[in-house]
Amino acid sequence: MNETVPCETCGKPTPYRGTKRCNNCWEVERRLPDYVKSSRGRAFARRIALPDLDDWVDGKPDAWDFEAVLKEHDVEVEWCDTLVDCDGNRKPAGEFAGWGLYWKNGTIHIGRTTATIARKAAALFVSLWLRGVSASFADKLMDGFIVYLERQENRMLAFLAEIDVWQHDCRPYFRFTREGFCEHEPFDDMTCGWHLQQRIIEALDPQPDEEIIVTFTTRKRQP
Repeated sequence: MNETVPCETCGKPTPYRGTKRCNNCWEVERRLPDYVKSSRGRAFARRIALPDLDDWVDGKPDAWDFEAVLKEHDVEVEWCDTLVDCDGNRKPAGEFAGWGLYWKNGTIHIGRTTATIARKAAALFVSLWLRGVSASFADKLMDGFIVYLERQENRMLAFLAEIDVWQHDCRPYFRFTREGFCEHEPFDDMTCGWHLQQRIIEALDPQPDEEIIVTFTTRKRQP
């Protein structure tokens, strides 16, 4: 009668060898499905198991303690610039170099960004994964978070790039437009284009420790 087995949920010894549950775990698991059918029940259970994930603290934005998340779950965020094949041969990672997230549940490539943004992104991924978000979906959300953070930190100039052609040889070229900055100005003309490039450089004001990234993309026309 005194023999016990470990509770399959919490591990504490229990005399109930049939259910293999202690009193607390048996009661919770038996009643929880009905309890969380109500909105207030779900809110209470969520508050106990999954505290709110919010970057606003006491009315202040960007106040999320992401370092606490990394520390609590033993997450390492490291820069990797070396690739190792199955035979142990090492070679420079080249364009694949970037930050990575490493913890007991696996590894996720973060990519090229600043150290602080990489750490914030890693903490977001871990927080989402622990809340039941799949690794695939959490990775996509992390990528969007990185784009958002970089947009706040970086200086950017966006232009509408229209394609025109030279009349004498039908060679296509870009005309750039940015409200309050330029209007249909060519980019490769020896006179107008040179002045436009100078104005872009002056507006970006790159510092010695910064680099300029140029991206051309397409988008659907707005209605």
